[in-house]
Amino acid sequence: MGIPTLTSFVNRNFKGWDKRQVKGKLIVDGHSLYHTLFRGYSSEQSEVYGGDYITLARELDNFFRTLLRAEINPLVVLDGRNEAGDVTSDRHKKRIENVVGLLLSDKDCGTLTAVADSSKSAQSDGHVPHYLAREILSSSVKRVLGEGCLFVADDDADFDVASLGIHHRCPVLSNDSDFCLFPLLYGYIPYPRFHWQTARKNNNWRIYGEYYSYQLFCDQFRILDTSLLTVIPAIVGNDTTPQLDEQHLEKILPVNNKFLISRAVSYAAGFNTFEDCLSTLREWGLLREWGLFDLVHRIQCAHYDYFFLPLFNDRDILATTFEHENATPLPEFLVKKYRQGKVLPYLIDALCDHEISLTVSMEDLLQESWCHLIGVPIRKALYGILCGSDVSISENQRCAKCSTYEEVKVTGVTSVTYDHNPLPLPTLQSCGLELENGYGKKILFGVLGVKEENFERAPKSYELLLALTCYWYKHCTINNKNILLKSFLLLLQQLMMHSDEAFLPADAPPRPDNSLFPVSSFTHAFAQWQSVYRDVFSLNQILQEPLVLLPVSKFLECSYLYSIVKDVKQRGASKVAEQMRLDQ
Repeated sequence: MGIPTLTSFVNRNFKGWDKRQVKGKLIVDGHSLYHTLFRGYSSEQSEVYGGDYITLARELDNFFRTLLRAEINPLVVLDGRNEAGDVTSDRHKKRIENVVGLLLSDKDCGTLTAVADSSKSAQSDGHVPHYLAREILSSSVKRVLGEGCLFVADDDADFDVASLGIHHRCPVLSNDSDFCLFPLLYGYIPYPRFHWQTARKNNNWRIYGEYYSYQLFCDQFRILDTSLLTVIPAIVGNDTTPQLDEQHLEKILPVNNKFLISRAVSYAAGFNTFEDCLSTLREWGLLREWGLFDLVHRIQCAHYDYFFLPLFNDRDILATTFEHENATPLPEFLVKKYRQGKVLPYLIDALCDHEISLTVSMEDLLQESWCHLIGVPIRKALYGILCGSDVSISENQRCAKCSTYEEVKVTGVTSVTYDHNPLPLPTLQSCGLELENGYGKKILFGVLGVKEENFERAPKSYELLLALTCYWYKHCTINNKNILLKSFLLLLQQLMMHSDEAFLPADAPPRPDNSLFPVSSFTHAFAQWQSVYRDVFSLNQILQEPLVLLPVSKFLECSYLYSIVKDVKQRGASKVAEQMRLDQ
């Protein structure tokens, strides 16, 4: 969520910051983390290519290793699925519109346009995080912190982050103004006030944080009952509730030159107790016919959101579960994988709501083909396993050459073609058991339409990556895709011959050069590739991982790949391979 201008108000006026060393358990808001780190190193010049995943992974790995050296034990919490029927607030819509209309260097990039994630990707500074950033964070947590240090929430993770902070009696780390209101007895540390980089520079491995206390905030601004804090979002609004309309604002708040947030804080301080606030508003609404029952309802809802948080047991397992439309719970193995970040939220959306929202960070909006259309055959197999062929899943597909979307029904299939014969897909229940040896592998190759024997000489960790790349090449809608494929294979060859982190140059991202290769075409093609990768990742997980899928954090740095594409277009693949010291 987020309360407009509250962060600025707190930074400008709050006097109770308590700077001290951070040690022990720390609950980390994963969504805020990768947005904060991303904005720290990213620029329009690197974002425009669609994803510098090696750089992002290094930043995340450095962050988590620094925390471990400082004797901090982080538990990372990620946002989950979007609730069915959840109405996007006006504030969300404005965020999306701001980024949808953002042309990144029109002179150099032509038609390349940023498209915002429908939840919280569109930040006010215009940065648009990479499409697979969530998967990078999950793999970084597993790689550095180990299993059991990542938790995926039902939907918006703010409530779960706050609840875990209370449950573990420890501070929480985020960059969301909602945490200024949650009853966090052990403090909230905003990311800008968490000085982890100083610990690395000084090499003393002590991290200091500036703690915010909601109780000290109430003391400073003379709010007598902490529950009265919920008056603030009821008036100012948050990501799920719009600002109170002007007609009601004029009736309850004094007209002066103060900002609305200041007036809302002062208004909350005008009551003795939470109950006093509600009864007074009801009385005023009746006597003066002001119609204040909407405000009373807003305050009650905000009080429920901020003070009645989800419950966790001693193993950090949420007390809720997911259900089909017929109220039967989802299979336990699937929910467990989801909580661990191994099943992506859109699959749970498909199961529970029969509708999903597919988004991308960067693509060319003037292309006829929406980048996710390339993965429809893969998703049909996914839907067939999840829901059978009797249920259609609604997808929000982009219309040709524009930024508007329409709902399209996609029906699952019950079999795929493998070795010229139909191969029946398993049911979701059977996926929870051990599948017959080689069955899942055959399904993957059948869905991708490639022959298994073509990859027998490839290293096991590259089989599925090469197979999905063949699928992408076959269905890619961009001209000059031969150059893109050759460049991508050169990148993989370079990875095979060098250590994981040794082959990337330290140079800044290259400038776009449309005379050699249009950057909009490049980015759209690899938006299609990333969409295929994500759908194949999901199918592989549902089938209990019959094949290894190499994480994109190991090889994909799109700005570097674009420089290879330019070289291949200008000098040819053999010359570039020779320069890179690769065997043809």
